Amino acid sequence: MPQQFGFTPQLSTTHQLLRVVEYINEGKNSNLVIATIFLDIAKAFDKVWIEGLIHKLIAYKFPQYIIEIIQSYLTKRHFTVLDKNSDSTPRNLQAGVPEGGILAPIIFVLFMKDIPQVRNIILSLYADGTAILSKGKTPDEAILPLQNYLKNLEFWLVRWKIKLNVDKTEVILFNEKNDDWPKVKVYGTPIEWKKEVKHLGVVLDKQLNFRAHTIQIKEKYN
Repeated sequence: MPQQFGFTPQLSTTHQLLRVVEYINEGKNSNLVIATIFLDIAKAFDKVWIEGLIHKLIAYKFPQYIIEIIQSYLTKRHFTVLDKNSDSTPRNLQAGVPEGGILAPIIFVLFMKDIPQVRNIILSLYADGTAILSKGKTPDEAILPLQNYLKNLEFWLVRWKIKLNVDKTEVILFNEKNDDWPKVKVYGTPIEWKKEVKHLGVVLDKQLNFRAHTIQIKEKYN
């Protein structure tokens, strides 16, 4: 899964940022516009659909004993609700992986492994944060493939019961001063174009000159 930089040996947030920045700079050097959307998966670890995960492991041709170990690890967990001084009847957890558990990151990466990919779109993931980039000679040319990809992605997300934090979704047009272009829609919701976005702790502005990030760092330590 080359686009996943989270929970992967010898890869980090730095590698994720480098992939995104290099793609944007390549576009700028060719006088192209880069349309980018940053998505956030809601409660990523807590909402992993266990039945769907097992289905994927079978499709990936994992050995049966490995599948049984993972299934046991995920399904033999219970929870209770404390109401005043009494506990509810224990219930089985139907979704999620134990965050902080040694297998949790690996399981999450496997669950996201078959995320849709197309040639004219760059996909870059770090854990539950996703950057999707498209470039073109004009803003329209960059936006259209991105919107088409999002339609396919929405079907995949619904199929595997993955929810997005639409209110945390951000879009930006790099190498384009004007923001008066058709808005990208996520689940039918138009997303306003941003002047700058924050990704993995770094502020990225439309010209990718890192001035906004530098100003923020100065303000933090002054």
